Amino acid sequence: MQTNLLKLSFIAFCVTIFISSTAQQNVNLRHSDSPQTTITKNNAPKGWHKSIDEVLFYEDFSAGLDAWTVQGVGLENWGIVQTNKAGGAIPEVMMNWSPSFLGTTRLVSPVINTSGFTQLSLSFLHFLDPYAFNTGFWVSVETTSDGGATWNQVWELNWLTGDNYNAFEVLILNAPDIGSANFQFSFKFEDDSYQIDAWNIDNVTLGEQASFDVTPISISGFENLIHEGDVVNISSEIVNYGSEIVSFDVIFEIYEGSDIVFSSTKSVSNLAFGEPATVAFDPWNAVKGFYRASVTTLLSGDENPDNDQNEHFFPVVDANWYCAPAGDCFSAGGFITGITDFAFAGIENYNSGCSDNGYGVFTNLQGTAEIGSDYVASVAVGFQSQFVSIWIDLNQDIEFTPDELVVTDFEMTDDSIFYEIPITIPGNGLPGATVVRVGSCFLQPSSPDPCANLWAGEWEDYTLILTGSPINLNAGVVSIDMEPFILQGNVLPKATVKNYGIQTVSFPVTCTINESGYSSTMNVTDLALNEEVQVLFDQWPAEPGTYDVEIISELPGDEVPVNDMLNTTVGIVESIPTKMVVGEEGTGTWCGWCVAGIVFMDSMQMKYPDTWIGIAVHNGDPMVVEEYDANFSPLINYSYPMALADRAILVDPSNLEAAYMERMNKISPAAIAIENKSFNSSTGELSFTLTSEFVARVSDYRFNAALIENNVTGTGPGWSQANYYSGGMFGPMGGFELLPDPVPAEDMVYQAVARAILGGFEGTEGSLPETVYAGEIHSFDFSITIPEDWNIENLEIVGMLIDHNAGTIVNGAKEELITGIADIASTTNICIFPNPATNELRFSNIANGKIFIYDINGRLIMEKQNVGSSGTLDISSIENGIYIVKVILDNKAYTTKLNIIK
Repeated sequence: MQTNLLKLSFIAFCVTIFISSTAQQNVNLRHSDSPQTTITKNNAPKGWHKSIDEVLFYEDFSAGLDAWTVQGVGLENWGIVQTNKAGGAIPEVMMNWSPSFLGTTRLVSPVINTSGFTQLSLSFLHFLDPYAFNTGFWVSVETTSDGGATWNQVWELNWLTGDNYNAFEVLILNAPDIGSANFQFSFKFEDDSYQIDAWNIDNVTLGEQASFDVTPISISGFENLIHEGDVVNISSEIVNYGSEIVSFDVIFEIYEGSDIVFSSTKSVSNLAFGEPATVAFDPWNAVKGFYRASVTTLLSGDENPDNDQNEHFFPVVDANWYCAPAGDCFSAGGFITGITDFAFAGIENYNSGCSDNGYGVFTNLQGTAEIGSDYVASVAVGFQSQFVSIWIDLNQDIEFTPDELVVTDFEMTDDSIFYEIPITIPGNGLPGATVVRVGSCFLQPSSPDPCANLWAGEWEDYTLILTGSPINLNAGVVSIDMEPFILQGNVLPKATVKNYGIQTVSFPVTCTINESGYSSTMNVTDLALNEEVQVLFDQWPAEPGTYDVEIISELPGDEVPVNDMLNTTVGIVESIPTKMVVGEEGTGTWCGWCVAGIVFMDSMQMKYPDTWIGIAVHNGDPMVVEEYDANFSPLINYSYPMALADRAILVDPSNLEAAYMERMNKISPAAIAIENKSFNSSTGELSFTLTSEFVARVSDYRFNAALIENNVTGTGPGWSQANYYSGGMFGPMGGFELLPDPVPAEDMVYQAVARAILGGFEGTEGSLPETVYAGEIHSFDFSITIPEDWNIENLEIVGMLIDHNAGTIVNGAKEELITGIADIASTTNICIFPNPATNELRFSNIANGKIFIYDINGRLIMEKQNVGSSGTLDISSIENGIYIVKVILDNKAYTTKLNIIK
């Protein structure tokens, strides 16, 4: 790694630079007598302005850049951004590389009156994000007292690598500009802006340095999880911010609650300005518990006592049962897939990067939250499609249980964006220090197991101080366990209630069904903390209609009444409409595991041909439908192969049958039929109508339609199927274990391939009224022009009824395009029969027409010219199989599928 170079300068000044350990660069100081200190970004004293006697100027850019100016080129490159890469709080100022320029740009401060001063301190946090193939650029700080006619350089850095650089810089400024009433300073970039992606700056402070000020900037020894019985070696880095050389004592203490359980005092001698001193304390034999460690400097006359103490909260755990999770946050193509930024209730951990083994112990960072109150966590991740879950150890037993999961798989679709996640501190939390665990996983849920080894993700632990009092009495309704549509007759209402308070309780629960005269009350007894129970009410003789069901828990003295009531709408139907389940599978020829999807989708079609509709939604191959794929892939978390049953149940294709059974047990509010099909073989124009008769009232439902094609083949790049089951290493898989990897294109035939989504993925807006009532019949027309390279003999029309409120498919219908076109005969009086046929085919109403019979490969097998009004065709010479019959009548073509069976 190259060393940073500093240009020579003839201006007298003293520089102290605090450099991030991330960069691990040595910076040459221009004054040999000036000390150098290295600290990590997370330990940088962001309140440096509190460490000096008089602050003349402080800027955190929360008010924008109105008081600042830009000189030179790059006027469009400077701006305020809602990030905190420099290490301060949002926002910060950033110089962006675009639009690119070659030259010098300065961000110039407002005029500051420095009259009467001979020396001042200037400090700032900053972050350099260079271009990966950076060939070098300069950044610097300059001062002026004549409005910028003359600039005097006070600090400069030549960055020569593609590595990032985080630092807290502290500069001591002297003559010639200090003392002027017209003092200004600037941040300068010079060179080709293409060499840098961004320069972020924050927390800029100018003020007079204190004479006596020392501070502990870090406590070491708690980087890893501590187990009971460990011998812990603790040290602290102490820095002198004051101008005087000082000697003083430093005391280290460990508290359990308010009790001191360990103490060690050491001395520091002759510490000059900017110098660091590492103080090693006596070792401590760890005992299981949750502790607060503190390091306190005891300098007599310290002018800034606010920074004299540094604290670190940490648990000591039993190695036999405590779970230490793990992850791999570099698994997504080299990107950091884990958590990059986390802030919550006073906890701030920005630009944290990837933790060792995917587990970051940040219990030194603490926040404070009141039991029962609402907060917002700000989280950013380093790669797209992350799922974040958060636990709070509410009972402080250093174990994370399901009832302590306060955020469940919050989806973060984009990287480098702060997402705000609402969190309510549960009422059963106990006051005191506890642990917050955050998990993030790429493409997959992170919530099932807080101790998991994530294949592409990261874990982080923090300290949270809970205040206030726990809630003793709080019983609430969790759910109403009734389907939205139920067949008329005796119905058993059900609901689940839970005890959220710490006291075991007994209470009544009442179910009321409005406009039906029904009410039932049941008693719940001895429900303990976090226990829940399903309540079964009296039978309800339900008659057809739409009803509001209301469940109320009636715990006397309930301290949180907001969760005491829950209601839902239930539709009682006279009959159950015909049902088909739509199964959409994400697949691709590039996906070696997707042959399992092919096998299980084919199996479903064979087992349930009348009630199952399979659609293969291709990704990244020649069969992709961009609109379909773009909307479907996020629903399966970009994981292949995965499938959705009615867009309601996400499963591995091997579990499709169970999902199908579950969806078949759901009553649909309407059947759906495909009608009025019309196809013009000359133009390729296809039109049809979807019709539904509703048996219950619904709102915001939509029609949708798709086309799928069977027996799809192709040649060339992308048509061969990757096959990880080749060779049988992963067991049998429908014969694919006997085929090579990849399976050559000439050996692959793809089924149920999605060809088009006609009404938009979410359904056609306005295809149904906003509210539809029981007994109403509604229709909507769809049309499409079929491309010539699609095989119409293998096309099928899929109709869907979509509940737009939930984004689910509530019913479907499917019909072969050619079979459907035979229905045209009823409108033209053309009749061709029987079908299936054996040795003879009869026809009528085709006067002066022509009949052609083709095989499925398009070869002409038989023809009859100048057909009379009716007659027969001898087809005894034609073998068993499926054929296409085309009739030309009055310059129009009509086709139908013919099945010959002998």
